[in-house]
Amino acid sequence: MPNAALSDAVLARIERVTTKSKRPVPEPGPTARDSRPSVQEFTERAGVKRTRILSPLQLLHRRNLLTLRQLSAGQSLVDDAETALGVTQPPDESRASPCREPDGRMVAMLAASDRVAQARKAAEAQHPAAWAMVRAVALDERTVTAVTGSRKAPDRKPFLLALRVGLDAVGDSYGYVSEFVTTYVLVDGVPAGRIEVTEDANGNARDGGTRTNWRSRSISYRGVTLPWIAEAETSGDLYHAAKAKIAAWPKNPRLTPDFKSDTKE
Repeated sequence: MPNAALSDAVLARIERVTTKSKRPVPEPGPTARDSRPSVQEFTERAGVKRTRILSPLQLLHRRNLLTLRQLSAGQSLVDDAETALGVTQPPDESRASPCREPDGRMVAMLAASDRVAQARKAAEAQHPAAWAMVRAVALDERTVTAVTGSRKAPDRKPFLLALRVGLDAVGDSYGYVSEFVTTYVLVDGVPAGRIEVTEDANGNARDGGTRTNWRSRSISYRGVTLPWIAEAETSGDLYHAAKAKIAAWPKNPRLTPDFKSDTKE
């Protein structure tokens, strides 16, 4: 059965963890960032390598919990957020020819700030928890475990769902090619309804491949399109959930708030 668990409790948990007014000053010594996995990679200079600590987004992608598009969207958002704040990286000695700071820095900062605002608007349009989770993991560099407060997969599931929904919306705002496809839903044997669906990476399979989930973001029927975030292990399960949704379609769904999305179930 579909898992559509973006409840108010999930949003409240994300907000509670990510909007603390004061954070304790860390004691000298190893930090959570220091304990993250790192990778060694070649640089532009022959024979020179560097060690790079993986961000929470990169860790999730490495564990096959995010698609490449979702990772790219998150990294684009991080780059723009840093540019908007005027953050500059220290000189990288591994570069063959360090680039000078280009002219028009203020213009670049304003343009980046506009892109971040558009990304936030797109994510919040899908669900309030979507942007909250993107902000927590991509911008604040918090792990899903830290936000969830649990290492149990069932506890983490709705938070990962919110993150994927948000990153897909961010990717749309950056103009990345959409991975959603439209599937028709038969009503009395006639293709009368439509749902937008995509396939999410959902961890490593026992055979060494990648497990996947199917997720929807909208449903259309009788000329009305509504947000509909639902998740299922197979496309068949999601299709049957859509049929049930259409079977319960009210005469005026826009005036029926509880019907618009299954995210509060």
